[in-house]
Amino acid sequence: MAAEERHDYVVVGAGTSGITLAYLLHKYGMDVVVLEAGEDRDHDPNIHDLKSFHGLESHYRNEYFWPENGRPNPRLPADGNHYSGGRLWGGSSSINEAWYWRGSQFIYDRWGGLFAHEAFCTDVFRKLETFHGVSQSPNARGDRGPFAITQGSAYPVGEKFIAALHSVLKDDYGLEVPVVDDMHTVNGPAMSVKAQHFVDLSDKKRVSTSVSLLKKKGCTLAIKSQATALKVLFEGKKAVGVRYLHSGETKTIHANKKVIVCAGLRSAFLLMHSGIGDETLRQYGIPMTHVNPEVGRHLTNHLLLLTKLKVPVADNKDIAEAVHFKGLTAVSAFPDPKRRDLSDIDFELTILSPAPGEALLACFFVNPESRGQVSVCSGDPLHPVVVDTNYLSAAEDTAKLERALEVVEKVTDRLAATHEGYQRVSDLSDKKSYVRNNAVHVHHWTGTCQIGKVLDEHLDVLGVEHLMVADTSSIPEIVRGHTYAPALLIAAAAFVELTGISNWDF
Repeated sequence: MAAEERHDYVVVGAGTSGITLAYLLHKYGMDVVVLEAGEDRDHDPNIHDLKSFHGLESHYRNEYFWPENGRPNPRLPADGNHYSGGRLWGGSSSINEAWYWRGSQFIYDRWGGLFAHEAFCTDVFRKLETFHGVSQSPNARGDRGPFAITQGSAYPVGEKFIAALHSVLKDDYGLEVPVVDDMHTVNGPAMSVKAQHFVDLSDKKRVSTSVSLLKKKGCTLAIKSQATALKVLFEGKKAVGVRYLHSGETKTIHANKKVIVCAGLRSAFLLMHSGIGDETLRQYGIPMTHVNPEVGRHLTNHLLLLTKLKVPVADNKDIAEAVHFKGLTAVSAFPDPKRRDLSDIDFELTILSPAPGEALLACFFVNPESRGQVSVCSGDPLHPVVVDTNYLSAAEDTAKLERALEVVEKVTDRLAATHEGYQRVSDLSDKKSYVRNNAVHVHHWTGTCQIGKVLDEHLDVLGVEHLMVADTSSIPEIVRGHTYAPALLIAAAAFVELTGISNWDF
């Protein structure tokens, strides 16, 4: 009879947070193993070529993505109900848009005691970065971390957009939002003509956690590929291991100290199949370990609205050809003009230029009030997650998006009036209808195992022992921007919680 496999720490998920946390534990001498349902795809050219992003999900769904069961939302008929995350080494960091967005400290301050102070967050970001760019606060940026952060160039279409946005906010709304080189050292509203990405200048490829930590560092971290976690195993209320499927065979791995779930959208799903959730789990034959109806609830995500512009070819031709930045420039974040609350960023606007003579103005709705949920509909842990997004269920969300379109309308009118060759193509006369027919989701799933409802402020699962969730599902209030960098921050905080090592580095 084979001896049972046993490690101090068992991490479920080799995604952004899982790899980062496991890498740090391994580097500092801890006994850790990672279970990953996908495979190492770092050799695939599709993973690195940023031009391939928009075709990845449609062409490589089974190889790279988790297929989830999204229920249609009648309030957003244009939003395809495809809800998935990365199923491969690096997780979503291997397939995402590679945006770098630190997030504002005032949001992290609302996450409970996980981040003790601003210096902790700044220190983590400095440790992970090798920043290529210009900042008004250079001491806040890192220069020797494993993640290459590259600042894009200023392009005419972005410069003119930012100037128009700045003047509209000031003249029409009385909002003075600063224009800066580097938005990531500003704790609040700001705008810049230079976007930043997880992109390596040496080869112009996407920077994932797998490439940055496991490959470039020559790490020997143990990762079991094609190992799908089925259930966390308990002795009473104490987590003692994980049952998983590997090459068609069900296996068990034991954890001496802690099981750490880093499965993103699937973290709550695994907890529920392990008997942590609502009493209704019993109807699917799942024995209850701990009753907590908050598991899987409070799903929060950002929404995206695109409007098309006609622009002079000379203003965006270079962007369309700048493969390594995917045609992205000119980022901004500012308050909802009606609320005029400078402590609360509601919208982020970005110029994307996919082709000469054309631009897309993308409005990200980053502070929704609507909440959805993930759930199970079977006792089979291999059945897809059921996702009810519930977007726009809060009436104020539609109103906020309509106000965002009002800003877009004013900005594009200002551009047309001051610069020849600029014209808005999209008809925004019926804003409510435009929101309904054009808003789509992005893959920024948060909140389903959030701190304060499912986890304590140390990321430990409430009501049980030796079980932690350390990924973006833990976020109690969604960040006002992209979630890649915050996922790294959560992993670093989890490492400190587990080890007490404060003077660490990559």
